[in-house]
Amino acid sequence: MANLGLLLGSIFLSIFILPCLSCPEYQKQALLQFKSSILASNSSFNSSTFGLESWNSSSSCCQWDQVTCSSPSNSTSRVVTGLYLSALYTMLPPRPQLPSTVLAPLFQIRSLMLLDISSNNIYGEISSGFANLSKLVHLDMMLNNFNDFIPPHFFHLRHLQYLDLTNNSLHGSLSPDVGSLQNLKVLKLDENFLSGKIPIDIGNLPNISTLTLNDNQLTGGIPSSIQKLSKLETLHLENNLLTGEISSWFRHLDIYTLFDLSKNHLSGEIPASIGALKALKLLNVSYNKLSGKIPVSFGDLENVESLDLSHNQLSGSIPQTLVKLQQLSNLDVSNNQLTGRIPVEVPYIALSQIEGSHLPIMQGSGIPPNSS
Repeated sequence: MANLGLLLGSIFLSIFILPCLSCPEYQKQALLQFKSSILASNSSFNSSTFGLESWNSSSSCCQWDQVTCSSPSNSTSRVVTGLYLSALYTMLPPRPQLPSTVLAPLFQIRSLMLLDISSNNIYGEISSGFANLSKLVHLDMMLNNFNDFIPPHFFHLRHLQYLDLTNNSLHGSLSPDVGSLQNLKVLKLDENFLSGKIPIDIGNLPNISTLTLNDNQLTGGIPSSIQKLSKLETLHLENNLLTGEISSWFRHLDIYTLFDLSKNHLSGEIPASIGALKALKLLNVSYNKLSGKIPVSFGDLENVESLDLSHNQLSGSIPQTLVKLQQLSNLDVSNNQLTGRIPVEVPYIALSQIEGSHLPIMQGSGIPPNSS
């Protein structure tokens, strides 16, 4: 009898409870409208083109591919919380473009916490409708062709922890309002056409761990406010138009692991304080206008695997302290004004990228006889 009771209870739940735990009808219709707007944008499209065959009016949207919903609770429905719409095209390139207007139905789903629309070749302006998605924690729009300014309402999504706008056609300057994203951990704006200075307010992101602004047209100096980013691990500012000196504030950022300032117009000496970055694995300051000597303190970078100081105006000799860098597998000091001999004890695997420098390459210097 007990087993029979359990069986009857299960049947009761499946008949009377589970159908109630479908997504709200307005959210279902919004998603179906999104699907329809994609299909309407090109007469050659069909459901299989975008892998949206499971999106139909006869089932709950919580059962559809690329859709996640909230866990069952005391409520009568499960709301949509995540849309994984990355690379929807199932066809081979060249892939057709989608107008940004196809996203309009999604802005009705205010319960969204994750939205991934990356790699869809979407073009046009970024809609103000994103302001409706105030619960967003994760927003990935990389690898599209959005060609507007970064709209100010993006910086009022106060729950946002991850924002990726990499590889679009965004232009204009980065608003000081970026500092209002207090929960942000990852900010990726690389490979766009952003210009102007990096705002001082970038230092008001207490939780940021990854900041990539590389491959833009940013000008001016690197703001010293970055020293306030105590959780920053990865900083990419390469391939911009940055000027000025590399200041000594790097000593405050001792959890750096990746640090790239290459291909800018930075000048002055490399600060010795960089040697205090004990966790650093990669340092690239190549293709700048840096002068002076390689700091002796580089020998304290015990975890560094790659040092690229090439294409600068560095002088003096390679510090003997580099022999302590047991993890180093790439050292490039080519195209500088260095003199003297390479320290004998430096492993020659670390010197494999040294060709082209002004240093004498000699047998017994740690380099194989035929490497020059």
